Amino acid sequence: MRNILWLFAIVTAFLISGCSQKPEEKNSPSKAQIKEQTEAATNSYENEIIQESKSNESNDEKADKSGVQQNSAESKTDIDGAKLYAKCAGCHGKKGENKALGKSLPIGGMSKEELLKTLKEYKEGKLNKYGMGALMSSQVKNINDEEIEALSQYISKLK
Repeated sequence: MRNILWLFAIVTAFLISGCSQKPEEKNSPSKAQIKEQTEAATNSYENEIIQESKSNESNDEKADKSGVQQNSAESKTDIDGAKLYAKCAGCHGKKGENKALGKSLPIGGMSKEELLKTLKEYKEGKLNKYGMGALMSSQVKNINDEEIEALSQYISKLK
């Protein structure tokens, strides 16, 4: 009888300790997995966007040779914006269609003015939309106002 009581006590202790622990969420990726996925997507999108930029550059050169005049300042801004956007595409998607990390609204096609304001506020550390302030601040801290302008113009044209 005594052995049965000890066995019951041990089994009960194991059950209680096992049930008191929080179950691991198997569907939630770890921070390392998120970082790895983001870097892989960024590299892929960066290559695609740079290739598209080069294609657009060669098309601009052909248009210039054929006598078609084009606003070179606008074209230059688009190209610079595309190159800058390549690092954003990992989270926001190639055309700005994704909710970054499942939190933000898609940014493709937002107004240039709204994008300028938002990016500058992130850079200054004044904005924490969707809890992404620290992440976005680190992303834009090293770009200047002209680059923010080019990036905003490029993103506003995405659809």
